[in-house]
This record gives sequence, structure tokens and C-alpha cells, in this order.
Amino acid sequence: DWDVYRKDCVGSTTSAQTGTFTFTGGDPGEGLDFTGDFVYAVDISGSGGVTVGDAVFTSDGTTPGFSVSAEHSYTTWESRPGFGSSSNDNGLELLMHSIRWTGSPTPLKVTMEVEQGTHYRLQLLFYEQCCYRGFDVLVDGVRIVDEYSPQIEQGGRTGTSRPGAAIYHEFAATSSTTTVTLDGSTASFSDTNPIL
Repeated sequence: DWDVYRKDCVGSTTSAQTGTFTFTGGDPGEGLDFTGDFVYAVDISGSGGVTVGDAVFTSDGTTPGFSVSAEHSYTTWESRPGFGSSSNDNGLELLMHSIRWTGSPTPLKVTMEVEQGTHYRLQLLFYEQCCYRGFDVLVDGVRIVDEYSPQIEQGGRTGTSRPGAAIYHEFAATSSTTTVTLDGSTASFSDTNPIL
């Protein structure tokens, strides 16, 4: 249901910044940042081979330095989103059509090799189509978003005009690996199964 990628933050001097937002497509001005030198651009549960802006997405099972731990995987989850007719929009639709998820209380985890001391920007993309769901998002064991609900962020789980939801997090790597954890075990939602 969402795809994760990360890129270097050129000239960034902040230790950490986090926010949530919505997006309406893959083109400039539609919410997401697909410009720059990407360290990872990963098609979660998809086959890869999709390009959106400067990001060339690879499969989560064949990306060196990247691993995902999740119980379930669907290459086509619910309906394919409709973001528009540009090549970037069409590529984003393919990326957002797949999902990995884990039954709570088991967390879903992504581990990436990074360079210690380097600044990075992480973007996590979501497109909820199922449930009133919520979970915590942690980076290297530190909670960056408490009880995140893609459905609430995007304004519902149905309807053709609704946007996608996203989280960004800028940080300096403190070791040679960074772990992103989605954990619903303490969330107060009817569905606490984390999705990726």
C-alpha cells in the first residue's frame, strides 16, 4: 500500500525533522519529491522497473542493502489508484497498487544500509483502501509518528478524488544501518496491522 525510498539531503544540517502530508500524483507540485540523487527507491512487493521523476524503483527482494520483514504480500491490492495521465502519475499508480503487511502485534520492519554521519530524507508512501487502521512509525527505535492513520490523513479510504498519504523524516545516520519499524501493538484503532 505504500512504497519507501530515501535520498541524500544536500546541505542539510538538521539532526531530525518529521512531518505528514498528502499527495495527488507523481508530478512536480503534486506533493511528493522525486528529484535528486536517490540512494534507495523501492517498489514494495512489486517487480520494480518503474521510473518517477529521478527515482528508478527496484524490487524490494532484489535491492542490495535493503530488506523488508513482513508476513504477507500482495502484488495487486484492491483497486489501482488513479492519479492522472502523465507518465509519473501512471508510474506512481503501479507502485501504490502493491502491499506488504503484518498481523499485529508483530511489527513490520525495513532495514537499509547507510553511511554513518550522512544526512538522509526518508519518504514513506501510503494509499489506504481497506480499514480504519493506525500504527506507530519508528526510525532506529525512536517514535517519529504516533498512531499514524493513512485513512485519516488522506480523508477516507474510498472515492476517486482522494489523495495518497505520506510521511517524511530527515535524519543523520548514527550507524551503518537504519531500521524503520511500523508497529500497531499499542495503537488505538480497530485495525492495528501495519502496512507498507
